[in-house]
Amino acid sequence: GRFRVAKAFVRVGRGKGNDWVIDHPTVSSEHFIIENQEVAARLRNLSRQGTRVGGLPVMETTLAQGDEISAGDVRFVYLEAPRHGAGAVFSPSVVTGPQLVFRASVAGALGRDQAQVLESYLEAGWSCGAQTIELNLATCSAMHPHALDVLVNTARSRAARGGRIVLLNPAPAVDRAVSLANATQWLSIARSSH
Repeated sequence: GRFRVAKAFVRVGRGKGNDWVIDHPTVSSEHFIIENQEVAARLRNLSRQGTRVGGLPVMETTLAQGDEISAGDVRFVYLEAPRHGAGAVFSPSVVTGPQLVFRASVAGALGRDQAQVLESYLEAGWSCGAQTIELNLATCSAMHPHALDVLVNTARSRAARGGRIVLLNPAPAVDRAVSLANATQWLSIARSSH
């Protein structure tokens, strides 16, 4: 799911007293803390089994947009809140069903600055074992060419392994950008009523 760092610090772990309770056997009762500092967010490990950021074990580190945090077998992607009301918000996602589908929604504008975050988000879906990534873009108001390039390049590289990206309910501006880029060879467009 999506969690917000809305306080000075947020404690993450399996125990009921945490701000974010992650009910998974590989997560420690108190695994890590994210401190919301004025300039940047910092992660501090609390677990004997350790916490990894970008695949490396850390005791304490500053978090950057797109960083992957591992607590046991559970992975998080750190997405900074868009500044000044601009940018995209990626909502809860899940891998489900026999086809291993990673579902997510994107709201706002997928601008140039969000291309790297989008790439990390897609990679998180593939690393969960997904064969298909569905992005609901009904409330995505615009897509920068760099974000579209990330989608196309990722879909192209995954096609050989049976992976595909489906854009659900794209808003007219996004639909037009995909068509103009002749990207439908790599990206599927679908409409759903829910």
